[in-house]
Amino acid sequence: MARRFWPNEDAIGRRLRLYYDKDAQRWLSIIGIVRDPRYRYDESTPQIFLSHQQHPLRSLAYTREPFVSLVVRTAGNPAGIAGAVQSAVWSIDKDQPILNLQPMEQILWQSVAAPRIYMLLLGIFAAIALVIACAGIYGVSAYAVVRRRREIGIRLAVGATPGQIVALILRHGITLTLVGVIIGVAGSLALTKIIAGFLHGITATDAPTFLAVLVLFATVAFLSTYVTARRAARIDPTVAFRYE
Repeated sequence: MARRFWPNEDAIGRRLRLYYDKDAQRWLSIIGIVRDPRYRYDESTPQIFLSHQQHPLRSLAYTREPFVSLVVRTAGNPAGIAGAVQSAVWSIDKDQPILNLQPMEQILWQSVAAPRIYMLLLGIFAAIALVIACAGIYGVSAYAVVRRRREIGIRLAVGATPGQIVALILRHGITLTLVGVIIGVAGSLALTKIIAGFLHGITATDAPTFLAVLVLFATVAFLSTYVTARRAARIDPTVAFRYE
């Protein structure tokens, strides 16, 4: 909120008014700034914190909030103090209902359950796509060498060395790989906005991730091309002439 409304300025001491406050003349002063919170996975909405005593909803003639949440800190097992928490609340208001007593770890897990499932499925699909892509690179590279088998035989017959044949095929394969990598990176960067909202701790354009994938694809392309090129460089030219 500070960056949005007071960019390059100090937000401490600034005043604001809440739209749902019954008193239109009630202004609140900002007394502190904290790091960006992740509130319901929406980082785009400015957030403020008001204590319960300051909250304008308490002065309304009607109830806007059906419940109040309390957080209790304990050094022991949270599940073991449920009875003590109930007794403390009922000692103040014996008719006050108490609902949904849960350890904070369980509440946090439930709050991220849906994004975790989405990311798990996305990770599985990404892994499958990665395997298919690696298999496709190997298949295309091997097929390209097989299609040039007759040409390779002719080159060997007119004096080309096996090393020259391997270098020729590797150069061709690496060129195609670089073209594919450029197109793939451009497409990935264009689609990163779709998954940006599910990521925490890294950005959608995380450089190490992109670099790791590029190195993997380049390695698969090099090895597949090299293996098939070495095999083709060892063929007998007379056999290659008869190959169709």
